[in-house]
Amino acid sequence: MRRLVPVLGFLGSAAILAACSQGGQNKTGADTDVLGAAISKAIGGQSTCVLIMEPGGTKPVYQYGAATPCGRGLPSCQEGGGLMSARDLAALAAQGTERLISCDSSPGFTTAWASGPITSKDGRKLVYAAVMDEPNEKSIPGREIKARLEPALVEGGL
Repeated sequence: MRRLVPVLGFLGSAAILAACSQGGQNKTGADTDVLGAAISKAIGGQSTCVLIMEPGGTKPVYQYGAATPCGRGLPSCQEGGGLMSARDLAALAAQGTERLISCDSSPGFTTAWASGPITSKDGRKLVYAAVMDEPNEKSIPGREIKARLEPALVEGGL
């Protein structure tokens, strides 16, 4: 019985980890784990959010990043200022707006935005919206997000 307890503990832990996994296909047709790993490698960070939507859509078909970086208001970096969230940019991207911009957001931090169209490997038209809010030494501009993210989306199975 003593030998069985560690095995059962391991199996229980494996079942819990499997339940927490985001594996499998999502509405983009790509494997969630593969897509998430490719995004992490390209632009990942705790304050990074990437949303993928269908043009004209109202809800993301894929989300990389937690609710906080995806929903929090950050400087829009546009003339006239104001705050915007990744969800706001995703809605604009779904309507055809492309954005590549960055700015100082708070002392020592830079906010960078990128959005644009992408085509999945099955030919479906999609759009992405990405935001990063990182310390200046870790930040990259919006055009660099685009340059890194678009190939990562292909690598991730889109």
